[in-house]
Amino acid sequence: VDFSPPERRKAVVSTQSTGGYMNKERAAQLAEKEARRQEEKFYEEQLAQTLQDEWSRAQELEQEAEKLKWESSKMYQQQLEYQLAEQEDAKRAAYEEFLKEKLLIDEIVRKIYDEDLREAEDRLKKQQQTRAYIEEFKKARQLWKE
Repeated sequence: VDFSPPERRKAVVSTQSTGGYMNKERAAQLAEKEARRQEEKFYEEQLAQTLQDEWSRAQELEQEAEKLKWESSKMYQQQLEYQLAEQEDAKRAAYEEFLKEKLLIDEIVRKIYDEDLREAEDRLKKQQQTRAYIEEFKKARQLWKE
């Protein structure tokens, strides 16, 4: 096709303007694609940060739960130890009270035994005195009969 200079010029300008339009369109598409890629990257980074924050929070909550569990276990152990100490003290106090009562009872039993022994000795002594008196009486009567 043989174009005359003004037609050629028109064709060149038309081609240039079509090429320029296409370059602008292509640049706009590339810019839009880059913007979408940047936006997607931003949202992915936000999502990753959110997930990281949630994971960190979950870790903190888990550590706090473990700490509370440990503290609860320690408090329970302390309560048990306190109860055991209280029971031991109560047993010791009861045993000491038992020993005091046993001493009192032993003392009462000893006094009763001593009193019974004295009474038995007194009875025996009176019996001996009565026998001796009867023997003297018999001797005196024998002497009087003679």
